[in-house]
Amino acid sequence: MNKKNQNQKNVKKPIYITLISISIALAIFIFFLPAVFSTKAGTNFLINKIEKKSNAKVEIESFHLTWFGPQRIKDLSYKDPNIDLDVDSITSNMSLLSFYKSIKTYKKLKLFANTQVDNLNVVIHYPNKPHANFNNVNASIKADLKGINSIEISGKTTENKISGNFTASIHFEGAKIQSTINAKNIPIIGIDQLLFSNNPKYQNLLSQILGSSLDLQIESTLDNLKGPINIDIKSTNANANLNLFYEKDKITLTKSATIVLNLAPINPGFANNITYLASQKNSPIITRISNNGFSYPLSPFKTQ
Repeated sequence: MNKKNQNQKNVKKPIYITLISISIALAIFIFFLPAVFSTKAGTNFLINKIEKKSNAKVEIESFHLTWFGPQRIKDLSYKDPNIDLDVDSITSNMSLLSFYKSIKTYKKLKLFANTQVDNLNVVIHYPNKPHANFNNVNASIKADLKGINSIEISGKTTENKISGNFTASIHFEGAKIQSTINAKNIPIIGIDQLLFSNNPKYQNLLSQILGSSLDLQIESTLDNLKGPINIDIKSTNANANLNLFYEKDKITLTKSATIVLNLAPINPGFANNITYLASQKNSPIITRISNNGFSYPLSPFKTQ
């Protein structure tokens, strides 16, 4: 009997040793998995994932991946039928799992991470429309486990030899959100194409109303999603200063507003119930809105 038990123990030892060896090998493989993806073969695997999801041609000089961050991408190039994009580097402290999910589907992109984008350049070239360029864009997102603390974005634009620039700053402190946006000579055709590329009903509408370029200033301080939003717009065709107050999915005016438009004839297909709208030379359309009793509901607006 003792001899039988001894034989059973001797049989179990190799099994235990095998299981332990497999576990150690698996742990080592998992530990070095980010390094595997950081190789040329791993980079090509991730590129194939991106290309299948986006119908685009993608080139990446190098990946540097770790389990818990940071993740680094160097010299990324992306080209699809309508957009060319290249960026010197992207660095984010998101985990490898979050990073992989963001590649599989952009809807799961985790922005609650420190992220730095250096020298992003974008060319928008939809058929039969002028090209719009956004150049030297740098972006910084600072965050902790509770969420985003700040977002900083700056860059330049060009379209038909018109050069512009923009900066945006958003800071979060508890329930308080402070935002400042400044833009100079922004090509409106580029905004049109970004917002309404998949919605023919509204394509070129902004360009028809505002003209070729836009100067924009926005300052806002919201506390518990309540507070003032001041907007100053100066474009080729329009001039407006809006002092708004946002609360509970609606906006009101804190001061009366004046909107001045110099319009060429608008294609009647752009808006229902408006068959023709234009201003005479040197005689702009002037709209004055009183702040007394003005209220406008806001609901989710789909541009795509």
